[in-house]
Amino acid sequence: MPCCCARGGCCRQAPVKLVHATAPDGGIVRVNLLYEPKGCCSNAGSGLTDEPPQELFVNGFRRDTFDQWIARLEAVRSLRTTGCMGLCCCITGLIAFSPCLLIPCYCVCKAIAKENREWDKAFRAWQDDFNNQILQNCGIFVKTQSRCDAVYISEQGRTRKERHIERWLAFALTPEEVAKLKAEPHEVGDIEDCKCCGGSDEHELCMHP
Repeated sequence: MPCCCARGGCCRQAPVKLVHATAPDGGIVRVNLLYEPKGCCSNAGSGLTDEPPQELFVNGFRRDTFDQWIARLEAVRSLRTTGCMGLCCCITGLIAFSPCLLIPCYCVCKAIAKENREWDKAFRAWQDDFNNQILQNCGIFVKTQSRCDAVYISEQGRTRKERHIERWLAFALTPEEVAKLKAEPHEVGDIEDCKCCGGSDEHELCMHP
C-alpha cells in the first residue's frame, strides 16, 4: 500500500502510476499519466507531467508514436486561458463594473463555459482519434480522467469550499482492463453544475476543467 501522501494514497486524488493485475503474475494492466490542462502563466507544452514508463509500449505501440500524439495536445491546451490571465480577467471585470457585480460575473462565467466547451470538444476528438487510429490496433485504450475532493473550511462564521483536483490520462493495456476503463466515468468526486449562473456543468466534460 502506498503512503497516504503518495499517488494512490488516501490523501491524494491521483491513482498509482502503474496498476498491477490481481492475478498471480501481477502484470501491468493500466498506466496513469498525470496531466495539467493549463499552466499558471503559460500554456506551452502538452500538459503531460509524467514520463511514460516502458510498460506502456506493448503490442507494437512505439515511443515515437506516443510522442507524436502527445505533441498534438499542445493545440488542445492552447485553447485554455492560463491561471494568471483568468484571475486578471475576473478582477478587471469586477473593478470595471462595480457596484453592479452580477453582470460582469455572469459574463465571465459564460466566457469560461464557452472556453471549456471548446477545450472539451478538442480533447474528446484527440482521444477518439488516438484510440481509433492507433491504440485499438495495439489492444490499448486511453481515457481522460480526474478526481476532485472538496474540503469545507469554516472561518469567522463563514464556510468556504476548497477543491483539490488531479487529472490523468489512463491507458488500459489488456482486453479486460479496456472494458473496465470504458465503463468508468471521466470524472469522480466533486462535480459542479454552474449553468444557473452562466457557467459550466462539469458533468458534460471529459475532465475537471
